[in-house]
Amino acid sequence: MNKDILRIVFMAFMDDASRLITVSVFDEATTENRSRF
Repeated sequence: MNKDILRIVFMAFMDDASRLITVSVFDEATTENRSRF
């Protein structure tokens, strides 16, 4: 039971982390494109 809860929390954390990384990378790319134009 505890392992299941830890796994769910870990998966949720990884999902949030990957979303943050994706957003920051995308934001960096759009900022770069804006300065280019």
